[in-house]
Amino acid sequence: VGLRFRNATIPPGAVIRSARLQFTTCDTNNLDPIALAIDIENVDDAALLTTNDYDLSARPLTGQALPWTPPAWTQIDDAGPAQRSPELAALVQTVVDRPGWQAGNALMFIVRGTGTGRRCAWPADRHGGTAAARLDVEWGRGCSIPIRSSADDAEEFADGVMALASSDLELVYDDYSGPPSRPCNQKVGLRFTGVPIPPGARVNAAWIQFTARDTVNTAPTVLDIRCVDAADPAAPSATAFSLSSQPLLAPAVTWLPEPWTAPDEAAAAQRTPDLTPL
Repeated sequence: VGLRFRNATIPPGAVIRSARLQFTTCDTNNLDPIALAIDIENVDDAALLTTNDYDLSARPLTGQALPWTPPAWTQIDDAGPAQRSPELAALVQTVVDRPGWQAGNALMFIVRGTGTGRRCAWPADRHGGTAAARLDVEWGRGCSIPIRSSADDAEEFADGVMALASSDLELVYDDYSGPPSRPCNQKVGLRFTGVPIPPGARVNAAWIQFTARDTVNTAPTVLDIRCVDAADPAAPSATAFSLSSQPLLAPAVTWLPEPWTAPDEAAAAQRTPDLTPL
């Protein structure tokens, strides 16, 4: 079954908080067991449905279909939790993150199943069109903020000496042999400027994305990430213990990154856990 939603007003860069399909029961002739899978067409702007053979099967999907086992639909014209899909935010996010996505483009969901299960929902061309499937989406605006200057990332050795122009950032054991030699577990500071988050905003997701410089990994690697308790933190300086002297918020997020296996890789392995609490 294909479901195309035209004129989706989601702006580029939006962070999808929630997305669900809402159906309305057409009849109560349920067949079980039922096992459905919902995917989305992985294109910038889903084309109109046609009468061409295998129109739906020919469309490229994300390959990240989400399972749905709806309970029995027991009342005609019901449109409640039983007729509501599971959370589909990840599917919508995949399309919205495409470079060619624009507000006003169309989204196409495709529902497949196995076996002989069935639930019957009203289509758009029946029931006056008022009971057609509906896509409910909530989103916020996202942003990507780079380190804008070499002065905004720094390393602090255990003896307090600051490195403001290092060739890399060791997280966090540095076997620097000098001179002078000072192998140690160090601190790393990262300052992000020009952050466009308005006062009072609700942050739903936040993370830091690194890029691997090399593949010299040591294990175990257990990192604690904390945030400076200041409205507009100053840049790190050459003053000894410049990072340690900063006031920190109490919460910490622990990160146990897996080995980084390819130089210049910037993927899930180099991405911190969710930092929303910070």
